[in-house]
Amino acid sequence: MQDAVSELAGSVEAVLDGQPDGPEIDEAAAIAELWPAMERFLERADELPDDARAPNTDGGAIGHLLHADARERFHILSVVFPPGTSSGIHEHGCWGIIGYVAGLDEETRFRRVDGGTGDDEVVLEELERTVHEPGTISRLLPPDEMHHRVRNPGDVDGVSVHVLCKLPESHPHKFWDRDHHRLLPFPFRVLPGNRVRAEVELD
Repeated sequence: MQDAVSELAGSVEAVLDGQPDGPEIDEAAAIAELWPAMERFLERADELPDDARAPNTDGGAIGHLLHADARERFHILSVVFPPGTSSGIHEHGCWGIIGYVAGLDEETRFRRVDGGTGDDEVVLEELERTVHEPGTISRLLPPDEMHHRVRNPGDVDGVSVHVLCKLPESHPHKFWDRDHHRLLPFPFRVLPGNRVRAEVELD
């Protein structure tokens, strides 16, 4: 019997293998097909090892790389937000699906209202806030569902598992600089021990 992460990875591979040939996929259709796979994973989430549930060595938020697709189409992270920590408002430039494993994660969704598509003069407005409990699922789907912030409002670590497009280093990820109304590069860095952290790149 496969472990839970391997089963999830195999399901993602099967869904992407079934997409038409070419660089672009039907992201909405792929996420719809992936939803039952994430539900099955969450039923086995107690198999997630302790080191994939641990905060960073400094006590802060961190991701743990659980799987990287050999064809560079997706990766799987467990993400840990200790109490009170936040991701800041950011943008994912392609699809993702998130399953919530432990603790609480408050997800605030935003939409872009300035009418532009570039990285300058960016205005986002808040749409909704959802507190995700273990067993729930959310998605990332550009262009309308690509901006959010995650914050842990609870008193224990929030743990979630993210299936995201591409590999960590190539995942399109930007941070919203609210004060200057701009999007900044927010690349994932793979650190020793397969830890993954997003770091804002300033001008």
